[in-house]
Amino acid sequence: MPTARCRSTDSWRSWTPARELARHPLFQVMFNFLEQPSEQAPALAGLEVEPVEFDPGTTKFDLALVASVREDGLRVMWEYSSELFERGSIARLTDQLRTLLEEIVADPHVQISRLAAVSAAERRALLEGLGAVRPGAGAGAGAGACPAIPQLCVHELIERQAVCAPGCRRRRV
Repeated sequence: MPTARCRSTDSWRSWTPARELARHPLFQVMFNFLEQPSEQAPALAGLEVEPVEFDPGTTKFDLALVASVREDGLRVMWEYSSELFERGSIARLTDQLRTLLEEIVADPHVQISRLAAVSAAERRALLEGLGAVRPGAGAGAGAGACPAIPQLCVHELIERQAVCAPGCRRRRV
């Protein structure tokens, strides 16, 4: 039986997925915490330096959060892909981060699993929204009834939502 010879570069190419130049190869979400305020200009001998706000108009990642400590508190800046996120989604993320940080400050010794990422009002609205989904209420009600939502795993909820809206392929968050 003849043996096939395989060059290492050929086998490596067969394992490696095609690279999308529009996406970062290692990760799409970044969190950067700066303990030194970014407004503080570095001291350079013989030069006068001042910080300048700069918006490059693009983002390197799908979502980036930069938090920096200031004298008056914490400054948070989001960078996000407008193809993936809407301004309202980022505003909700900001509110959820604020709620989480307020809970941590109120009780620094609480277990992380006990912290709420949403306010009580938002939690109520989310739970009422889940309760509003009734059989046959989905976009595809004529084609088939949308099942009620019992306690299920996330992938099962996604499958059931796909039954409710079969024509929906991709949605912005």
